Parts: sequence; C-alpha cells; structure tokens
Amino acid sequence: TQSVEVVFAAGITNRVIGATSDRESFHAWLTELEPGRRYLVEAANRPEVSLPGGFLRASIALRTERPTRHPLEIPVRAVVMDELLASPRELIIPADEPGPLTLYASVRPGRIRAFRILEVLPPDPRIRAEVHPMDGGYRIHLRQVPVEAALGGRELVLKTDAPSRPEIRIPFRYGGPARSGASIAP
Repeated sequence: TQSVEVVFAAGITNRVIGATSDRESFHAWLTELEPGRRYLVEAANRPEVSLPGGFLRASIALRTERPTRHPLEIPVRAVVMDELLASPRELIIPADEPGPLTLYASVRPGRIRAFRILEVLPPDPRIRAEVHPMDGGYRIHLRQVPVEAALGGRELVLKTDAPSRPEIRIPFRYGGPARSGASIAP
C-alpha cells in the first residue's frame, strides 16, 4: 500500500469524490483531510488477483465535484516479486536492423536471494552467450543474434539451481517489416 496527498492550490477549492484504478490488480480509496482542499489517496494491490512477477504499471484516476481542465491521474509503478526477476519480458529483433545483433537480458534476485545460472540455451547455434555476475544476479550478453523472422516465438532458456525456478524462458519477438519513415535510434 502506498499513498499520495492531493492538495489544491491556495484559493482553489474542489472536492475529490472518487478514485479508480485502470487495472483490476489495484484498488484505490481516498480520505478527505481538509474539505475542498486536501485529500489522501491510497492504492494497494488486490491480494485475490494473481499477478506475474515483474514490473507493473497502472494509473489512478481522480474524479472531482467540478471537472478540472486536465484529468487528475496518479501513476502507479510496482515490482511484483517473483522467485527470480528476469528482464526483459521478451527479446526484440528489429526487422530493419542490419545483423547480427547484440542483446542483453538480466536475472535478479526476487524472493530467492541466492541462485546461480547453470546453463544458457540460445534458440540458434550461431548465438553466443556470456554470463556476467551483477548485483546479486546476472547479466546475459547475447552476441551474433541473427536478424531473422524464424527466431520470433523461439526462446532463450536459462537453467538455474533454484529448485522452485529451475528454468527461465525469455521469448524472442521479431519486429516484422519496418514501417515507412520508421527509424531505430542507435
């Protein structure tokens, strides 16, 4: 549970009459601290909603008695602890990049604090993988990744010594044909 205080500027009064999350995984409620001026908005996860481990974003929309010029929204960011936190959720192969590519992934401690990566299995024998320790976890450096649609949907498999999480799978996504005028920043 986290909270934020909403305060209207001096000389402006308005009542916040509701707070709604755009995600079913969070709920929000408010407390009026000073009528027409100060409100405490609290957001919490719904324990009954199962969430995948990783990063989660949501937004809390505030409804006011008198509509404001701009919508009042509070961004919510959370990390849902999994046994291990793998990032990114997918490895993207941009179709309009000249290959081969160098891509990175990382695995960090979650509820499991100490673990080792035992083996890295790339989906293509041309891909070279190196594992480097980093902040209690690991960075996986993938070299010579071909820019091929055939890699889309295939997975990088990381084998660990964690009994409850012996494998981590990160899918590859092929970016498809480039849109006209699209570019990729270096």
